[in-house]
Amino acid sequence: ISYRVTQGTIFEINCSEIKGFKKFDKLPKVYVSRIEKKEVRGKKTDVEVKKYVKVLTKQFPTDKISCEWSVKADPGFYFLYVLPTEKKSAPILVTESFEVKAPENMLLSPNHATQGTEVLVTGNYFGTKKPKIWFQEADNNKKAKKISCKSYNFWMKPEHTENGESQLKFLTPKLVPNAEYDFYLKSMIGQATAKFVCENLPPIAVDDYASAQKNTPLVI
Repeated sequence: ISYRVTQGTIFEINCSEIKGFKKFDKLPKVYVSRIEKKEVRGKKTDVEVKKYVKVLTKQFPTDKISCEWSVKADPGFYFLYVLPTEKKSAPILVTESFEVKAPENMLLSPNHATQGTEVLVTGNYFGTKKPKIWFQEADNNKKAKKISCKSYNFWMKPEHTENGESQLKFLTPKLVPNAEYDFYLKSMIGQATAKFVCENLPPIAVDDYASAQKNTPLVI
């Protein structure tokens, strides 16, 4: 069993897939855990990191538990456990392949445009909460200035079987012409970057573009 989640992902634990396990009679606790190196009193020490998962299922007994990932966590693999609420119950390992994902596979279309142009951003694992987006011009001599912009038409498919398919749109803000920028998208879990070039030409409406193409002589 494997899961890939980010903020807002909904996933289901099927108890019938857990060897020797029966239905839950009461609401259990669900959490992930892993060992990380942390600095404690100046020394690197192995520390257990534990994050509890929101349980959506309300009716028990059941052999299926619906959950939502809603907490901040570092990307990577964790162990997924279910802890029955009965006294002296031991946690039950569901899988060793539970992965928390940061935004990835981000593409901008177009990735070069003028001010006011609508840009479509697609990718995976943006989260169900609208991420922050901004531009930053590369500058090795001083800290580059952030230029924020607003997104719209944002969505992510929450079911974990959909691999966090996501998209949003934005209008290109006022940028320095003919300059290359890094475009950033930041969610609760992490961030992704892509290159973007601001062009120094006015945007052409669809009708104007068709007219220009029609009146342009063919050069052979």
